[in-house]
Amino acid sequence: MSVLLNEDVSKKISFVLEKFQEIIDNTKDSTINFEKNKILFKTDIQTCINYKFNDELESSIKKILIEHAYKAEKISPGGFSKTISFSNLILKNQNTTENVESVFHPKIDDLKDLIYLFCKDENISSLCFEAIKLAGYGGKISIEKSLNSSKSIELIDGYTFKHDPIGLQPIKVKKPRVICIDGYIESVSEINLFFEGAVQLKHPVILISRGMHDDVLNTIKINRDRGTMLIYPVKIAFDLHGINVISDISTVIGIPPVSCNLGQLISSTKIEDSIEVDEVAILGDVLTIKNSKTRCPVNLHLKNLIEKRSSSKTAVEDLLTARIKSLSGNCVIIRLPDDSKYITTSQMIDYVLRSVKSMLDFGIFFKDDKINLYGSYKFSKELAEKFCSLVKNIYAYVS
Repeated sequence: MSVLLNEDVSKKISFVLEKFQEIIDNTKDSTINFEKNKILFKTDIQTCINYKFNDELESSIKKILIEHAYKAEKISPGGFSKTISFSNLILKNQNTTENVESVFHPKIDDLKDLIYLFCKDENISSLCFEAIKLAGYGGKISIEKSLNSSKSIELIDGYTFKHDPIGLQPIKVKKPRVICIDGYIESVSEINLFFEGAVQLKHPVILISRGMHDDVLNTIKINRDRGTMLIYPVKIAFDLHGINVISDISTVIGIPPVSCNLGQLISSTKIEDSIEVDEVAILGDVLTIKNSKTRCPVNLHLKNLIEKRSSSKTAVEDLLTARIKSLSGNCVIIRLPDDSKYITTSQMIDYVLRSVKSMLDFGIFFKDDKINLYGSYKFSKELAEKFCSLVKNIYAYVS
């Protein structure tokens, strides 16, 4: 057993902070390493998180520091490194107050010039500006790889969900009826009642389920080709990512799914159990649904998921992020060529977009003729103070 007094603990806190400050100063923006013919892109944040301390107390201090610094980074870009710097100054009893004379929120006319100041690249700044204009303040912007050799921007007006393609040609249907079945359709006889209603209705129907037997799919295709039954099947996989998709789609269309867990039978499902939406498009592995009638419940559902993500662990956070992306209407996708520049370009765009959000939410100020994000300054200082207050209260450590 060993005992460390307050003075010893303070030295270890200072050691951890100085080590992280050294990493940040040496890493600057990012480092690119090569391992097994793969490019590994590491930011100063990733380098700090991955750094291993041999001492148990130093590892504990690191964990607390990372928690506070990363929280600042999520609020505003640059918050991670600023939290480290402020913590160093606070522990050394040095001044942490910056000269913030006035904070202002940029107007849309100023936004393009401000974006350029953050990335120093005309093509990237123009790309980000156009994406922001399309998405609007409440819109969602995501970055994806493209098979094309040029950059592009795509506006997805509607809610998008990943599905397992089952041979359908790309379609776009206006005013279709939609139904969700949270289960596997075993046979034609099991869904026969629904099929009979679809034949009589002669109206496009989107049938969403966990899967269907080949006989069911063949029956649907034959009748659709004849024009006697206009059903378009969609399969949502019952895996880790798809487990909640049926529930999310049901919120968008406005009716709960048919589920055996609720005592419902697929064989009792009627065409009247489906509901009409504005539009459905199926392209590749993406299902897009437009439905203006359910905007309020979808926004409430989205708000609950965002709150849930803020208090979740990393493994669950990724799944919730995918669901939030699907339910965020007016989504803009920036597609980048899948080449050697993809990682650095996508990192830069992500940084610029987060900077714009911080500018609009909290404002900016100028210091030495340079733009500073007020959100980064404000929240980094607050979280550094919380970190220092917490670790200073460790008077003795026993191991």
